[in-house]
Amino acid sequence: MFSLIIMLSTLSCLLPYLFSSLSEIALYLRKKKPYNKQRLLSASLISIPAFLYSLWAITGLEYEVLFWGAILLTSGVPIYAYMKFRPPK
Repeated sequence: MFSLIIMLSTLSCLLPYLFSSLSEIALYLRKKKPYNKQRLLSASLISIPAFLYSLWAITGLEYEVLFWGAILLTSGVPIYAYMKFRPPK
């Protein structure tokens, strides 16, 4: 049980790391200003290995951990929907 909890916490830390590593490049490319190729290259040299590492670490987890992680993440969707669409006070 302890190892399951540790792997679930690892998964919960790796998912934001996975998405934030790609969002750096996506946000940089969406800017309306002309971009600096040197800054894009340095952002890519950090973001792409970070994305690959977190993807590699997630695929190394057991299927049971991925299953329970998916259940726990989707259980938060109704709470998010309630908070997002509730009438203002």
